[in-house]
Amino acid sequence: MVPVLEGCDRISSSNKNVVKKDLTRILKNKELKCSSDTNQEIETFRHHWKKNPGRYSELDLKDRWKNVQLTLYTDEFLFINESQDSLFVPAGGECILKLEEEFCGDVLRFYATSLSKGTSELLGEGELQIFLDDKKIFEQNLKPQKLEWNPYILPLEFKNVGNLKTIVKTDLQNPEIWNQTERNKEKNCNSDVFLKIRWSSKTGAGLFLGSPYILEKRNVEKKNVILIVIDALRQDSLSSGGSPFPTTPILDSFSKDSIIFKKTIANGNWTKPSMISFFTSEIASNLGLGNAWFYTSAQQRKIFYSKKPFTLPNAFRKEGYFTESIMNNVFLMDYTSVGVDLGFHKIQQVGKDNLDTEELVSRAETFFRDHKEDLFFYI
Repeated sequence: MVPVLEGCDRISSSNKNVVKKDLTRILKNKELKCSSDTNQEIETFRHHWKKNPGRYSELDLKDRWKNVQLTLYTDEFLFINESQDSLFVPAGGECILKLEEEFCGDVLRFYATSLSKGTSELLGEGELQIFLDDKKIFEQNLKPQKLEWNPYILPLEFKNVGNLKTIVKTDLQNPEIWNQTERNKEKNCNSDVFLKIRWSSKTGAGLFLGSPYILEKRNVEKKNVILIVIDALRQDSLSSGGSPFPTTPILDSFSKDSIIFKKTIANGNWTKPSMISFFTSEIASNLGLGNAWFYTSAQQRKIFYSKKPFTLPNAFRKEGYFTESIMNNVFLMDYTSVGVDLGFHKIQQVGKDNLDTEELVSRAETFFRDHKEDLFFYI
């Protein structure tokens, strides 16, 4: 017997850029091998305290700092923190990935920043080089003038390095990049090629590659998922939820063609436990966090991560989605001693209460422009 669901439309397929290799997540099975004693080297960057080891890398303790959740304070006026799930590559280090499948047409996307050793300066200088086997396909001298994540797109193809410098940076949706990679799919691509990422710095600066992943164009039935969360908004404050005033005309219009859940229950009595439950499908107290305190103690975080919760961002990452949150909620970040890491590739947090709305909308618009061809989960 075949069940027939009336009124349900089949999900149509479309071509999207899907995460093929999530580099921080393939460290655990040695698919991506990175040299250097990162546990020792990370001690030289103690001055930059907004960092923690990747909570979902499943690495051995001796290797846990190969994956770092690094947060940069990028705007002192709007109190903006930008956090990335990163690879940490100390000076003289190298990461190697064997590309066992056809890779022509694939693209390596990442953000990069470098930090100096010691306490005199935060910014470091060095040379980033990327190879396919022994063929250099990318090089960039990193000498940041301020704390920031610099974006790069790198088509995985055997090409002269001089031509690459003009197209790999800044525009995340440069159509010429994708047109080139589509054309290169017609070429014969060898498998069993090694992708090599090398970092050198005369001053011992450390490289942090934020959200490094390989994308491939694929026809999928999966859809992008967008969550818009308005904290502490009562349903009866919405016009469609019972308010006698026209408070939310756009949401009212949207709700006419939407599924509305009216018998909903909050699993926490304030923001932190509610958000934790929202992203884990568990009551916060079941994960060791409780409901009572604003701050999250080291013991509470230890219990939370020991439970190995299967979070919503991790579920999407497992299915090839790029995941990002742009918000003003400190409870989604580990370094704050308030929240916990939930597994996003990237988080942008705007802390200036009175000026956050316009900035959040602007950054959301940038996200949709940069990732319009991608498979993504966004909140």
